[in-house]
Amino acid sequence: MVNENQLNIVAQTNGTIRIFNNIGQLQGEFNIVTGENDIPHTTQGVSFLVFTNASNNLISRKKILK
Repeated sequence: MVNENQLNIVAQTNGTIRIFNNIGQLQGEFNIVTGENDIPHTTQGVSFLVFTNASNNLISRKKILK
C-alpha cells in the first residue's frame, strides 16, 4: 500500500537521512537501518534528501518533488 505522506527508503547501510525544503531549512532528521525504512514526509514542493552513513560520511543527495 502506498502512503503519500511517507517515503519508503531501502538502505544498504545504517545511517541518517536529513530532509531540507527548497530554501535549505531542515524539515526532519531520521535514523535509517539496513533494509526498508518508512520516513514521514508531508512537505509539498521540492525537497532535498541527504543520506549519511553511521560514520557521518556523505552517501547520497537526492531531490524530490511532491
